[in-house]
Amino acid sequence: AGFGFSSLKMSFPDHTSIVFEMLYLAITACAIGLELCAILNAATCSVFGPGKFLRGKGGIAAAEQVVAVLEDKMDITIGYFMAGLVCIVISSSLKAFIQYSFINALIVTIGLVFMTYVLVVSGR
Repeated sequence: AGFGFSSLKMSFPDHTSIVFEMLYLAITACAIGLELCAILNAATCSVFGPGKFLRGKGGIAAAEQVVAVLEDKMDITIGYFMAGLVCIVISSSLKAFIQYSFINALIVTIGLVFMTYVLVVSGR
């Protein structure tokens, strides 16, 4: 969230078009929102999941139900995180194109996309 909030306060160069500025700010705001949703989902599951698991009155069936709900929430949380990660990469690329020359921004974008791909593939 620190990256996102500081990026929202960025001052744009004079030559930047208003459409580019709005696109950058919108994608950065989406990145903040999606990552906060992922954090809140994970925190809620870690706080309430174990208690619900231990207090289940149906025995093993209740425990299996809690595990199934937590697995569903895990998929949703990973979805929020991945969507936020994509928004962060796009936002960072846009920032590079706003602040630097085309060639330098292209190098930064290629590096970001490649490293994001490597991290996502190695995490599976």
